[in-house]
Amino acid sequence: MKFKDLKKSLTEKINSCYILSCSNDEEDLYLKASAKNNLIKAVIKEFKDLNLSVFPFENLEVNTLKKSLETLPFMSEKRLVLIIESESKKNEQVVKFLAEYLKNPSETTVLVIDESVNSSFKNLEKLESVNLVDCSRLDRDILTSFVKKTCQTKDIQIENDAVNKIIDFCDG
Repeated sequence: MKFKDLKKSLTEKINSCYILSCSNDEEDLYLKASAKNNLIKAVIKEFKDLNLSVFPFENLEVNTLKKSLETLPFMSEKRLVLIIESESKKNEQVVKFLAEYLKNPSETTVLVIDESVNSSFKNLEKLESVNLVDCSRLDRDILTSFVKKTCQTKDIQIENDAVNKIIDFCDG
C-alpha cells in the first residue's frame, strides 16, 4: 500500500505486521516517520510507555524479540513492537525467527519494521500477514491537497501559484 492509503487502512483494520519502505531521500524519511507515528497512534490508545517496544535491528537478540512479541498489552487492546534497521550489520537469526513468527503472529501485538534501503526483510515482504507501506514521495495532486487543507485549517487563503511554489521550494 502507498503511504496515502495507510491512515484510511488503519481506521478499517489494524494488521499484525507493517514494513515501512522508502529510499534514503530526506523527504521519504519524513513520510516514513509520519507513517510510524500514525501506526503508534492507531495501535496504542493508552500507556504508550508500557505498550511500545523499540529495538535497533543490529544487536537484537531473538529471545528478547520473542518475549516482546509475546508480551500482552497493558490495559490496552494491542501493543506495538518497532524494529529499526540501519545500513550496517545484518541479523539473519532475527529474520529467520520473524519468517516463522509471521506465519502465526500474535493477535495482541503489531510488529512494525522500519527497513533500510538494502533491507534484510525483503523476503518477509511477500508473506500474507505483512503489509508493505511504500513511503516514497507523494504525487503533486496529494501534495497540493495537503497544502490547501493545512492552510484552510489555519484560516489562510492561498492561491494555486503559491501552492506550486511551496511544493517546488520543498522539492515535493
